Amino acid sequence: RRLLEVKGFFEKIEHEIRETVGDRPICHLERMSVAPHAQGKGVGTKALKAALDEAARAGWAVLLATQEERNVVFYKRLGFRTVRTVPYPPTRRDG
Repeated sequence: RRLLEVKGFFEKIEHEIRETVGDRPICHLERMSVAPHAQGKGVGTKALKAALDEAARAGWAVLLATQEERNVVFYKRLGFRTVRTVPYPPTRRDG
């Protein structure tokens, strides 16, 4: 049950964010990980840049979410911006 609550929570936020891009198709990046021994060597940057370049050529908006604050710096370096920060579990105000 808890997993379904979390899933529903994030789907609601994603829907709200998707509405901000209008009719543009969206590329949703689900997961990005690099093996620990390869981290810090540019592997993740190179892979993500290739995906972002392809999305840009296709005219797609790119959406991703992270639960790790440390990932925000990495994604911002590649041109992402934070459009919403929401704590989980939600408070009554968040939904």
